[in-house]
Amino acid sequence: MKRLLLILSLLFSCSNNAPWIPKRVEQEFSYFKKQEKLSKQKIDQIAHDPQYNHLLLAKYSIRGNQIFLNHRISTEKHVFIRAERIKKSLEKILKSHDLPDMDFIVSLHDAIDEQFDIPIFVMAKHKERHAQILIPDFEALGAAYQVIKKSDITKKVFPWNQRKKQLIWRGSTAQHLPEGCPTSWNLEDPHCLSRVRLCDYSEHFPELIDAKFTIYAQGAENLPFLEKFKGEFIPYPEQFGYKYQMLIDGNTCSYSNSGWKFFSHSLIFKEDSDHIQWYYSELKPYVHYLPVKEGLHDLLEKLHWAAEHDTESQAIAHRAREFALTHLTQATNLDYLYHTLLAYNSLNWVD
Repeated sequence: MKRLLLILSLLFSCSNNAPWIPKRVEQEFSYFKKQEKLSKQKIDQIAHDPQYNHLLLAKYSIRGNQIFLNHRISTEKHVFIRAERIKKSLEKILKSHDLPDMDFIVSLHDAIDEQFDIPIFVMAKHKERHAQILIPDFEALGAAYQVIKKSDITKKVFPWNQRKKQLIWRGSTAQHLPEGCPTSWNLEDPHCLSRVRLCDYSEHFPELIDAKFTIYAQGAENLPFLEKFKGEFIPYPEQFGYKYQMLIDGNTCSYSNSGWKFFSHSLIFKEDSDHIQWYYSELKPYVHYLPVKEGLHDLLEKLHWAAEHDTESQAIAHRAREFALTHLTQATNLDYLYHTLLAYNSLNWVD
């Protein structure tokens, strides 16, 4: 009966706005549906265990339809910001929805490798980490896709034919290492990192690509060969003047850059990756974006295709924006988190 009530609740509240959410949430918890019992005691054990400090775990509690941040291991500013933004998002949900009392853990890290025998909420993950439960990231929950001051990106029109036929990208050097790549920034072949290769392409094919690093992180600032790829940040209104946008992993998925670009009415070039966020399963190649092989080995070929098929490119860009309007708005992100919490609470928890 408990499970039936949950399904009815999901279907009722999502039927008008986001009918994809119930199925996605159900899939996300499929790993734990097979378990007969889940221990509530494990929540505190994991949250307070020093061996997991590196996972930046935060324990949240709902009591009497109020949210409490009971445990946060790190005092670093960026971790504090993430924890508080998630708390504020939960407060918004509780103003309009009732949720039962519960405790849950969120990793405030970009992504983690560890899995446990209870659900841990994460903002991005490798697709094989089935015991990790995806929720919208702290930037999406806070509507960080609203990158144009005094203008609602969900309502603004961006004319296609007035744009440059060029791929634009600005970002940091931070990136997870692909299989077969050396294990640090002391690289024999730095171009095994696709962000470096993208900037190198920009050096050799500036008429096609404008890609630069604006932030040097994780030791990259000490590597002289990367200096030539340094560039100034381009204000967002100017970035909307390009037809093509690059979506490329950093330490994991791109978080804020996986948001506003879908609203931009640009053609998105997305590198193949096993790292996913909560909405990635709904994205379809050649429908919402143009796929590029991992390592960007076919990027130039895809750029030439886009230039020669402008009408098809515009259609994909249009569908990407429609996708954003139905999957990535703040209201939808909060709705997704709400239904994730309902599904989490419906598991067979025991003391």
